[in-house]
Amino acid sequence: MAADTGGRFDRIEGAATADSARPALPGLNRFDHLEIGELAPAAPAAAPAADRMLCHHCGKPNEPQRADCWACHEALRHGPQAPPPADKPQPGQEITLVLDGFTYKSTDPNVPEDVRLLMDRIRSEGYSPELLADWRSWRATRNSGPVPDGSPDIKVFKGQRVSVIRIDGKVYTSDDSDLSPETRRLFGYLAEHGVTPALMAHLRQLGSQVKFRPADTACPSDGDLEFWKHVQGLAHAGPGSARPRPPRWDLGSGRTWLLIAAAALYILVRLLSR
Repeated sequence: MAADTGGRFDRIEGAATADSARPALPGLNRFDHLEIGELAPAAPAAAPAADRMLCHHCGKPNEPQRADCWACHEALRHGPQAPPPADKPQPGQEITLVLDGFTYKSTDPNVPEDVRLLMDRIRSEGYSPELLADWRSWRATRNSGPVPDGSPDIKVFKGQRVSVIRIDGKVYTSDDSDLSPETRRLFGYLAEHGVTPALMAHLRQLGSQVKFRPADTACPSDGDLEFWKHVQGLAHAGPGSARPRPPRWDLGSGRTWLLIAAAALYILVRLLSR
């Protein structure tokens, strides 16, 4: 039976569960929107407890009476009375996957062969978190070969996998050198515990919108695609692009003084023409 990290699921919205994460994360400021993209090495998949159901979007286990996933807040699919799941695509339907934070579409001719095999399995068997875990296990143990042409280069994730968070539109990665102590502690919690009900309950006391953006999902939402596109766009833009700085006025520059003189002359002409 998989252990419940962060307390019992039947209390994930309660103060007791949120309090269990608070001592490890002191000093976090309030925010409007916070999104977590967890890219830490995944632990071996364990079968969920009999009274848990896996979210088809992010794969986190949930209590069966919940309407929305505690991690990603996507709607859970319940029982035979719910609309039939669209896990098995229709013939010819495009498949979109998010794997390691990269988006792959079945209509792209440059999709890597291993990802293409996963898409073929989804077409024939239908998607499930178990299928994704089985494919990941196969890919991890198969003989490594050359990277296919056209495969994306993960520039932002150097060496060991890192996590990504976006707070009110600003992206941080766990290997940034200039993180605040509060943000560094948040990444430390993610590295040790991962995304837990306790963490999400605590964060939702500090901000109005908190979501988990899975780095691996066959059911990406529009928000997932936008999040990972933003993260990868910053990675390929080069160092420092995630933190744009306001322009500086160098008062020792002749060009600066020329602009100041032109502005002063313009103002003077306007005043004299009145």
